[in-house]
Amino acid sequence: MLTAIRKNGLTLAIFACATTGLVALTQYLTEDQIKLQEQKQLLSVLNQVIPETMHDNALTQSCTLVTSPELGTMHAMPTYIAT
Repeated sequence: MLTAIRKNGLTLAIFACATTGLVALTQYLTEDQIKLQEQKQLLSVLNQVIPETMHDNALTQSCTLVTSPELGTMHAMPTYIAT
């Protein structure tokens, strides 16, 4: 009985390590693509609010953090400046 428990525990531990490694490897290999997609999504949302024809700068590069109670939070919030 004890041998079966050890065997099953070892099998589970090996499976857990293998799947954790696979997830970590996948995250490492897709990290740049995820960041690029996040930037594209942000730009898409910003262009819905302020169309590209109304500014001549890269909104995602013209960002500053603002802290104000009027924003409904005391945490710093990103503000994108169109010029």
